[in-house]
Amino acid sequence: MKKPASLSLFEVVLVGPQNAANIGAVARAMLNMGLERLVLVAPVCDPRAPEAERMARDARPLLEKAVVVETIEEALAECHYAVGTTARQGKRRDAALTVRQAAPELIGKACKGHRIALVFGPEDRGLSAAHLARCQEGITIPTAGFKSLNLAQAVMIVAYELLLAAGESCVRKEPQRAAPLGRQEALLQDLQKVLLEIGYLDAQNPEHLMLDLRRLFGRAGLSEREVNILRGMVRQIRWAAGKQFRVQPSGCDKEHR
Repeated sequence: MKKPASLSLFEVVLVGPQNAANIGAVARAMLNMGLERLVLVAPVCDPRAPEAERMARDARPLLEKAVVVETIEEALAECHYAVGTTARQGKRRDAALTVRQAAPELIGKACKGHRIALVFGPEDRGLSAAHLARCQEGITIPTAGFKSLNLAQAVMIVAYELLLAAGESCVRKEPQRAAPLGRQEALLQDLQKVLLEIGYLDAQNPEHLMLDLRRLFGRAGLSEREVNILRGMVRQIRWAAGKQFRVQPSGCDKEHR
């Protein structure tokens, strides 16, 4: 799967990480899912320790480029939006969206050029209320049982949902090409003729209603195949109508005046 460009606007922020191996595993998860920027807030271990590099494997360059800062305020200073991960819900906390619910909105923000921080807390206790207060939104990862996830697992799940959400807009098939305007105009002319013949249009002012039909077809962006289908339907209607209809003033058209 080709990496969606919108993912380059995301950064993973680890607050107070305690285990070097976890930092390495986070770097590897990020590389798997297309995230590139790692920020470490006041780590209590050496982020470049041998166990970190061992867990990072091919993500060692990402690990080497990790930015280390002292406070969450520094980590978020250049971001436009911050999302804090939490497993806790309380009376004083806004209801957190699941990561799957939040992902499309976050990708939408990234597509507008917003840098977004994905903030994760220390392994033993998660983000504090003070840390979450620095985030504009809280997200949670639903589980069937024990709520606490390994740090790298949490990063992987969040990054995976973002990759899927970004991929929905980046790898879907291109919309089918609209038929040339000349073909669409031919359809409209055929349609106008048959609507006049069956008395649906006002013969004195057929364009009054045809203008609305032009706008409708314009919004639809009809493909070549769709135009051919509709022209065939119009010809069949015209054949079936035969000579039994006579052009006469139309009440239907008058209703649209």
